[in-house]
Amino acid sequence: MQHLRRPELWTFVTVLIFGGILALMIPPAYGQDEPVHMMRIWQIAHGQSVGHDVSGSDAFESLFGFSTGPAWGGATELSVIRLIKAVHLYPLSWSQMVPSEHASQIDWSAVWSLPSHEAVVDAGFYNVAIYSPIAYLPQTFTVMTGTAIGLPVVAIVYLARLAGVIFSAGAAALSVRLAGGASATVLAVIACLPVTVAQSAVLGADAVVNSLALLSVALVIRSIRAESDAHAWNASVWAGVALTALVLSKSAYAPLTALLIVVPLARRARSRTWVWLSVSGAALAVLPAVLWQTVVNAGAPNAYQGEVGLHQKLDRLVNDPLGVLTASVRTWIDPLSLQQIGEQFAGSAMWNSVRAPLWTLVVLGLLLGVSYGLHTVTHSFPLPASVAVAGIAIATLGIVTLSMYIAFAPVDAEIVTGVQGRYLIPIAALTALPVVFRSQRGSSMVIALTGVAALTAAFTAEVAYTL
Repeated sequence: MQHLRRPELWTFVTVLIFGGILALMIPPAYGQDEPVHMMRIWQIAHGQSVGHDVSGSDAFESLFGFSTGPAWGGATELSVIRLIKAVHLYPLSWSQMVPSEHASQIDWSAVWSLPSHEAVVDAGFYNVAIYSPIAYLPQTFTVMTGTAIGLPVVAIVYLARLAGVIFSAGAAALSVRLAGGASATVLAVIACLPVTVAQSAVLGADAVVNSLALLSVALVIRSIRAESDAHAWNASVWAGVALTALVLSKSAYAPLTALLIVVPLARRARSRTWVWLSVSGAALAVLPAVLWQTVVNAGAPNAYQGEVGLHQKLDRLVNDPLGVLTASVRTWIDPLSLQQIGEQFAGSAMWNSVRAPLWTLVVLGLLLGVSYGLHTVTHSFPLPASVAVAGIAIATLGIVTLSMYIAFAPVDAEIVTGVQGRYLIPIAALTALPVVFRSQRGSSMVIALTGVAALTAAFTAEVAYTL
């Protein structure tokens, strides 16, 4: 097979098949941070988008004997909390979740007997309470529908997972189609990576965040490649919409909005109007996220402070910025830290469970090498635009690392241990930009997409074996 006429269809099927298998195979609440995301989704489904203080009324703490963190959260279903307890993940500490030790012990008859609705109670889930409802749209709609028709809560969980998979598969396919050429192969490889597919298969914000990142980059590519200014403007506007939703879903990706400024640089547009409009568009894309954070942080820092030493970290940022910068840089050069982040990016689906061995990184590198190497160059990517993209990638890495330091790492941390490989997926999409003007040879695309599909299939089999 020398040509692949429909790479978007290949991408859609790969994500849908393996994402669907993982969504149905992984027990409820076994995904990364899935218990707290479940409670947050049900809170939003009940029309409560902003968290509040739950001290003294935390049903999760009452049922389990310990809390998920500071007393900040919101209303959720008691049946959801009982489901989490029924799958035997607790009362282990968060750092000791090992699904392989518990999956076989689940009493599925008890799990399936839990109704969709028992009572609305307060629950603590502080670390996801600040996420915008946009990050959970597909899952929230499914939860509202499933609850309305009275499905068991576990059935709603599985359907909501499948909604995330379908959303991710559709967004990935659309991104590949919009990008075209060599960029399409790079975006397809990223969309079909084991970690990308696995994160779309469990309840959380990653399905929407990763999808919006791929769409944003694809629309920027389409704007750069557009033959007319009118088509370029149209694609840029849609890219601005996608970037606004992305930053509103996860504010750490705010530097990616500067991709709108890359468009006139890459098109060699000399119009000052275009540049200023791009700058204005990037600023406007960040504004809704700033407003959202202002609203949700009105009371949350008081709860946050007791858990993570927020004031002490802010003091260190002011008094010892070099120390924080050193810790951030060391996170990305320390061999053990970099190995963990790399293995997670290549395929880790959940805590202390399936971890892709180092050889998967080699395979991934070869796949991306193929997607870059076998192309016919039709135009060159301008140096100013290349420098801008590199700067955006570094700035995004910095903001992600800093946000994880503030949220989770110890005050005097020498390495920001909270940084995970899955956070690199939106940044990895930027690697599609240097080949934006290259046409795709069929053999290169076939090799890359067949290889990443095989990698994801092997990972899925490993998850099945582990569980």
